[in-house]
Amino acid sequence: MSGTVEDLSKTFKDLQQKVTTMENKQSKLESQNQELMKRVKKLETFVQDMAQEGNLTKVEIAGIPQDVQDCASFTEKVLEKAKLNTIVKRGDYQIEKIERTVKQGTTPQTKSMIKGLIINFKTKDMRNSVLDILKKEKPKLDTVGISGQQPPMPIFINEYLTPYLKKVFYEAKKIKNDKKYEYLWVKNGQILLKKQKDSKVTRLTCLEDLAKI
Repeated sequence: MSGTVEDLSKTFKDLQQKVTTMENKQSKLESQNQELMKRVKKLETFVQDMAQEGNLTKVEIAGIPQDVQDCASFTEKVLEKAKLNTIVKRGDYQIEKIERTVKQGTTPQTKSMIKGLIINFKTKDMRNSVLDILKKEKPKLDTVGISGQQPPMPIFINEYLTPYLKKVFYEAKKIKNDKKYEYLWVKNGQILLKKQKDSKVTRLTCLEDLAKI
């Protein structure tokens, strides 16, 4: 009988030791996994920063009327209304359309619609001067004042973001409203969030960051 008890005791101790070993291995794997996730996030942030680096001379004009035919003329009117024509001339930038393809009714045919215009300035300094004036003057731009289109719809000029960062910003706006944050803005391609005036600034680099807010 004593032998059986000793055998059971030994078996139990062996099991305990195996469980402890497995727990230690699991803990080590979890630690390695967390470290790997941190490295992946750093790599993703680096890739997004590199992609956004090419946009540091650009702004986006959003709210373009669909009947605009002459994008160059429309852009000049926007810059004039925003009081930017004093520092920016026509040869100082290039224009690129942001388009999306939509179906025409129930037919299989599609057509392209303008979502916005990318204005690519010659230099980052010129782009930043434009943003500084917009921040100071806060011009109220709409389709009536630019093209005469009714009803009036707002037109915005913002920093141009990569599609991924646009999505991050879009989702961040929802959280800002839901959780009563006072400040959400973009500066030099970085999405920044702040609860109150004296709160710490949080940079949002990916969608996963939103879950931590």
